[in-house]
Amino acid sequence: MKLDPPLSGEENMQRDEETLQKLREPGSLPVLRLFQWAEPTVSFGRLQSRETAESFARDVNADFVVRRPTGGGLVFHRGDVSFSLGWRRDFTGIPHRPREAYEWIHGFLAETLHRLGFSVSLFRGEDASAFACFSPNGGVSGDVFWNGKKVVGGALRVTSWGRLYQGDVRTEEMGIRPADFSERLNEVFSEMSRLCVVQNLPKGLNGVHSSWANPLAVQ
Repeated sequence: MKLDPPLSGEENMQRDEETLQKLREPGSLPVLRLFQWAEPTVSFGRLQSRETAESFARDVNADFVVRRPTGGGLVFHRGDVSFSLGWRRDFTGIPHRPREAYEWIHGFLAETLHRLGFSVSLFRGEDASAFACFSPNGGVSGDVFWNGKKVVGGALRVTSWGRLYQGDVRTEEMGIRPADFSERLNEVFSEMSRLCVVQNLPKGLNGVHSSWANPLAVQ
């Protein structure tokens, strides 16, 4: 896995949509992508209106807006790192239920941030969805928090053939260089592959630390 070079919002979302569509092919393996944005951009969930996104973009001085193929709220991208994971519905190495898959993925990201020296935790309160994903009063179970702020959030798209997760890590707010996050993410993958193996996970996604398999373990 590597950090993709910065791309436009349209290019980034097209790549993830293509990932989801390619999963229609039986036997397709999970696809993991870490990426950045070439210019300040607001992305919005597939059920949100473009008008709302454009108004928010004006407020944060973003020149571009793009619709994500997943749900969730508005996200302003500038200096952050985004993350997507697509897998077939019949793939048994990832939890089948959407909420469990969401927390499974965020447990792994929390572990990565922990390895970078950040004391993070997974949100365990009542869901408080907001129109902007990283609104101060927003958060759903499984989101990653640091110093009382949400620093990892995401959304899942569920289809009859596959799943697509898209998430965002607020690396700039945390003072993390994207290249450092990518490097540590690779290190965690490598280390986890030596700790234990989860049946049916392909090479590169085949190691799972206990806190990834059980996000409740991440503190």
